[in-house]
Amino acid sequence: MAKDDRPGIIRPLLRLAAAAAMGNASGRMLQADERARARIASNRRPLFDEWMPVLTDLGSVYAVGATAATLWLGGKRRLARDVAGAGMLAWAIAQGAKKAFDRKRPYHAGDVEMLVREPAGTSFPSGHPAVAQAIVGIVAPEIPALLRGPFEALPRMVAFSRVYVGVHYPSDVMAGILVGRSVADLWRHFTARS
Repeated sequence: MAKDDRPGIIRPLLRLAAAAAMGNASGRMLQADERARARIASNRRPLFDEWMPVLTDLGSVYAVGATAATLWLGGKRRLARDVAGAGMLAWAIAQGAKKAFDRKRPYHAGDVEMLVREPAGTSFPSGHPAVAQAIVGIVAPEIPALLRGPFEALPRMVAFSRVYVGVHYPSDVMAGILVGRSVADLWRHFTARS
């Protein structure tokens, strides 16, 4: 990526500020979050019940490792390094923010059926969409434009899956997307070749 193609820093910082504001307002948003989560849960379908737990893992740290290894073996070593760095940074920021905001997960607040094993940590922000968005934010500029649209939808699908499987509220996953996008843009800004 040429230096002129790199993202700026203002928008990513504004996204991080928006995610933090959502975290500060998460208590006031709880009723709306719970209504949206319950609506999704009430519309479950057997096919989705089977596939959402698989889809949700595309935002795990294992996805970072698998993507980076695939790129490395394919000769895209700089891209592999960037995916590993940005993906793990997004995960670390999400984990740190979870401690700061300490929001209970939906299944702690009520009777919620989980379709995956109980995750560690608290609810806000969701790390899976943060990781998925960081990976996509690094890789998307490197793939053909024709494939970019479906690829860029992946973090939103991971975000939806986290609510669907019962482990997050909608605002958790929205904040995760903001964190991941910010990390990818800042990573690309500061690692751009001169």
